[in-house]
Amino acid sequence: MAVKLPTLVQDIVLNPAGLKRGAASTVTAFDKVSKATDATNAGIGKMDAGLYSLSFRAQTVGRRMLRGFALPIFGAVGLAVNSFGKFENSLVRIEGLVGVSTGQVEKFGEAVKNAASETGRGPQELADAMFFIASAGIRGSTAIDVLNASAKAAAIGLGQTKAVADAATSAVNAYGAENLSGSEAVDVLTAAVREGKVEAERLAPAIGKAIPVASAMGIEFHEVAAAIAAMTRTGTDARTSAIQLRQIMQSLLDPSRQTESALRE
Repeated sequence: MAVKLPTLVQDIVLNPAGLKRGAASTVTAFDKVSKATDATNAGIGKMDAGLYSLSFRAQTVGRRMLRGFALPIFGAVGLAVNSFGKFENSLVRIEGLVGVSTGQVEKFGEAVKNAASETGRGPQELADAMFFIASAGIRGSTAIDVLNASAKAAAIGLGQTKAVADAATSAVNAYGAENLSGSEAVDVLTAAVREGKVEAERLAPAIGKAIPVASAMGIEFHEVAAAIAAMTRTGTDARTSAIQLRQIMQSLLDPSRQTESALRE
């Protein structure tokens, strides 16, 4: 009795060449699949590297934006808040230490803001000057006039607003607001600095030494400033010039007093 083998076995035994060709085709197909898999893996690797590079660049840009934009903005906001706090503190000082009414302080605050907008001087600088003006006993529209004039003078290079206001308030107090306005006093100081050889920050405190005697003798403020400016041209500093001018005026004033005393006797 003959044994019948399965078809697959017969093909393997009786036709080995066909089996080899099939195996070779299978190997070739697997090689193609393997190459395609390798290419896919390489593409995925490049994509992963690209995504990593993009993420790194995004982080770098983010850090640069933080340093270049966000931090300066935060710093500016912090500075503005700090400046506003100091500005409000100066106004509180005017009310608490000088004794100015709340309503008047509010008007001073508006005047400071307006002057800052017109002259470009900082609100804190102007608020400090207003505190100095109020401390000198000047109130109302006269104080605002002195502030505006001092701020404008400071804006053109006459020194800090407070230094200009120092001399202006001394002159206004010595001669009286009805005889000398704040703007007139500042105009005289500006002319003295322009014509003399002296800085405003040195002239402002010095001229106050001669003003009281000059006002008592009827010598006008612009005459005092002109005399000091002329003396500084010869090399005398502003303080020495003011002291020498005061001594000259006192030497003229004292004989008059002696004569008056003699006449009374």
